[in-house]
Amino acid sequence: GVAARGEQLERGLAALSRQHGLDEVRGRGLLMALDLGRDAGAKIVEHARANGLLLNSPRPNTLRFMPALNVSAEEIELMLAGLDGALGATLAQ
Repeated sequence: GVAARGEQLERGLAALSRQHGLDEVRGRGLLMALDLGRDAGAKIVEHARANGLLLNSPRPNTLRFMPALNVSAEEIELMLAGLDGALGATLAQ
């Protein structure tokens, strides 16, 4: 199940990267990073947190994803939808 969830997460992040004009998706399994191509990590994290999504930005231009090993497909889809909203709201500014 972990491998399937990791592939789901990678596909979803790659789709959001294309949709929002971001850089590469890196990582393996459930430890993934999304390079933003700009220093917007803090704004995205702040917006996401205000809307119930906990994200991590270890660098100003990178988001890191580390879901629990028992994460469900539905939870990943919910996170990707929340991330889409956060990206749309913060990158448009």
